[in-house]
Amino acid sequence: MLRLLLAVLLGGLSLLMFVQVVMRYVFNSSIVWSEEVPRIMLIWLVFVGLATTMKGKHLIIDVVRERRWIAVVSIVFKWAMLIFFVYYGTVLATKVSGQTMPITKISRSWQYAAAPVGAALALILGVDEIFDLFRSSDSEEPSSVAAAEA
Repeated sequence: MLRLLLAVLLGGLSLLMFVQVVMRYVFNSSIVWSEEVPRIMLIWLVFVGLATTMKGKHLIIDVVRERRWIAVVSIVFKWAMLIFFVYYGTVLATKVSGQTMPITKISRSWQYAAAPVGAALALILGVDEIFDLFRSSDSEEPSSVAAAEA
């Protein structure tokens, strides 16, 4: 579902920008709101796309993968940053709720709400990362005990 939303945002953004370029250079006219809406779409695309990085399928150096303490520090740092984005993003989105964009009259909160929403999605999707860390520590203990006995 999340990837479908990202695909729709990217497709809509690309189509809107293509139409804007054609309108401007071929018809010598432009869509009035074509600067504000793509900006909002791009911001949401980036922050919602952030949540997809929590699946653990990104590149990792083998040395980092073998060292458990580095994985723990990485996860703690990542979660601290995401909680920071959720909290302060919500504060910022609330502060700008009275402001609107000049052309579309869309509240600026929609623009700033992308950060806390994307970070919250990343936290929700990242819960299994913590469980995997505990599962890997449980599976490592019996092998270390067997190695100590031998």
